[in-house]
Amino acid sequence: MKRFWLAVTATFCVAANVSWADVAPRIWAYQYVFATASAPHQFEPLLRHLKQEPELQTPELLDYVAQALVSPVNEDLDMQSEKLLARSLEKLGGARYRDTFALLVDKAHSNDIHLLAKSMVRKYRKRTETQFRPGSINFARLRENYAAAALAASNPTDEQAQRLAAFPTEASIDDLFALAGKPHAVISGQVFVTDLIIRVRVQRMGFIYRGIGRVTFEYTDGIGWKSRSVVTDPTALEGLLPYRYPVVLAGQPSNEELAYTQLLSGHLASMKMALETQWRSGKVSPEFVDTTAELLLKGHAKAEGSFAIDVHAWMCRVLVTYGGPRHASVLQSVAATTQNPKLRKYALLPQEKTGNPNTVPYVEGSVSLEALRARYPQPYPQRQFTSGQI
Repeated sequence: MKRFWLAVTATFCVAANVSWADVAPRIWAYQYVFATASAPHQFEPLLRHLKQEPELQTPELLDYVAQALVSPVNEDLDMQSEKLLARSLEKLGGARYRDTFALLVDKAHSNDIHLLAKSMVRKYRKRTETQFRPGSINFARLRENYAAAALAASNPTDEQAQRLAAFPTEASIDDLFALAGKPHAVISGQVFVTDLIIRVRVQRMGFIYRGIGRVTFEYTDGIGWKSRSVVTDPTALEGLLPYRYPVVLAGQPSNEELAYTQLLSGHLASMKMALETQWRSGKVSPEFVDTTAELLLKGHAKAEGSFAIDVHAWMCRVLVTYGGPRHASVLQSVAATTQNPKLRKYALLPQEKTGNPNTVPYVEGSVSLEALRARYPQPYPQRQFTSGQI
């Protein structure tokens, strides 16, 4: 196995045009999250690790925690995130961050953190340790650099995707960087899985390579980060890349245009991402709903496998929520002809009253999928190989 990774590493990293020798991969990933995150579920897992693992309690990471508290790009940081960051810095940071807390006195969003900041300034007022200089880490510039690096990686290949798909379960973050170099985005988060007896915290990080795919890691106390899954759909993760978040940079398709590109791609993970994102948005155009109806009519009878059925069930959900009377006959046709009980269940859901008021029934063929694919071309037409699910 080691010989295999040595054989493929050079080719992949040259194609990715990246270097990571300047900082350890895990540290770089944490720095990326601290520089780009905006929500408690993104910060909280990494802050827990800093408390649990003393070897992480270095300026390499704590300076990023301090900058996250006072960076101009985080002026709208929610109170929960602010509390998580401030209390972690209080416990782990020491006198080096007196000047950071001095800035936080006036910037704090809650009275609790305002009082905490004042107490930290008083506590360390006579200490002479070298101070972290707020602003010395420029989050705005870092985000620009992340976006530029992702934009430069404009020619992903199936060869890269196939190598990523072979990345083994239980491998480390170091192994991934050795194979593929720095990712173009790192997404941190956690969910809680519960039953009647236990509540389990599941901590994940996703490492996204533009047009290639994503490797997802899970963290286990006492063990650390280990890889769990790989997806190599070329466009499913496009909306998470740094040139689209938090704003879409000039020259990139709008969110609605991206949704059409994903929906029309023929790649199941991309299609599901488009359907789910649009459904959750609360506002879906009639044209998008018609396109979904056309794809459902043409594809539901040929759908095989649980993931393909799931994608077509999402199509039904879009029609149920946003279609209205215009798409009632489409859903009835699917319910009457499908052999799959899950798909029938979703096709028979009662239509919501908030849907399109247009009462003219949709007729198969009213939308030209070929014309739409010409209008919304795939950004990586050279990519055909896919594996995994979102």
